[in-house]
Amino acid sequence: MKKLFVYGLSIAMIAGAASCKKSSKGKMANAWNVSSFSETSTDTDAGGTTTNTTTGDATTFTSTSTSTPTGGTATTSTQSGTITENTYTIEKDGTWSSTRGYSMDMSDTGYTLIYTGTETASGTWDFLGGVDADFKKNERVVFNTLSSSSTSTSVFTPTGGTASTDTDTDSQTFANGENAVVYVVVESKKKELQLKADMAGTNSSSNTSGGTTTTSSSSYSGMTEMTLIQE
Repeated sequence: MKKLFVYGLSIAMIAGAASCKKSSKGKMANAWNVSSFSETSTDTDAGGTTTNTTTGDATTFTSTSTSTPTGGTATTSTQSGTITENTYTIEKDGTWSSTRGYSMDMSDTGYTLIYTGTETASGTWDFLGGVDADFKKNERVVFNTLSSSSTSTSVFTPTGGTASTDTDTDSQTFANGENAVVYVVVESKKKELQLKADMAGTNSSSNTSGGTTTTSSSSYSGMTEMTLIQE
């Protein structure tokens, strides 16, 4: 099953227009529950454009995917489900970890189909200095993802039949800085933390075969933001 959520993206992050607040290691370092989140990504290449959006709160989420082929008609699919866990643990020593669990009931006439999944990530974090006129010290924070993993299980039961179970697992590791997100600190209080990151970038490649060179390119953009509350 395709992952529903994104913890880190190895793409160029740029500061958004959100107002900034200073934070500190003392304010950041806590066990947090995610009370709301929104994640959007758009990928465009010669074949068309795909936009994925996921929004949620402490208990539910909705994911929408819209694909528009070049010269064709857009198609949209939507999934919704339950959040079973959504937490961040940020430590003063510069490390962090997160866990997000979810479930979806995709049953229909003639069968039941239940998905459950858990996604984890961990890495390092630090503040960015005031390197330009738009941001002061401790108004931006970078989260480096060093490892991530996901497990999803689907249970399919035809009416009057026997249930079958399928489980998918995936894990990845990254070098420091390879998979990083720079967040603007929108709000930083003792028991509340709001973070936002905008993103943009391009990919290009070329291939030469039989004396002929072909090139391709793609672009991507998006946004992720979340509000954390202290456990």
